[in-house]
Amino acid sequence: MWDDLKLRWDGQWHTIPGDRVVPAFALTERFMTMDEMMSFLVRGGTPYFTLACVYATLLRYTGCNVTDAQVAIRMFGPNNMQGDAATVIQYLVERMRPKDVDLGAATPGNAPADERPSSAPSMAL
Repeated sequence: MWDDLKLRWDGQWHTIPGDRVVPAFALTERFMTMDEMMSFLVRGGTPYFTLACVYATLLRYTGCNVTDAQVAIRMFGPNNMQGDAATVIQYLVERMRPKDVDLGAATPGNAPADERPSSAPSMAL
């Protein structure tokens, strides 16, 4: 039902298999829900520290040893990901939706399953 979730950290790719993404996404909802992510895509104003917590939580779910602070620091240091934040949020929103379920009218970041990117965006983390 869900595609694999691929995340990059320190030049290495980490993957959450599609059959394990639901509990991973449930953990991230402590920080930001899918609706909130979609709202940020529409209006802008990315919550960088919240996004750092979401990304770090997902990385830890893959077994990566990383802290929220490490991800937050990387967001603001050299080769930062501030410019990639909207891409990261859009990628997460697209992966949160089950690929074989019609969720009704398209909304921003809510492309039909056959229009989804086939791989993760290249992120600066």
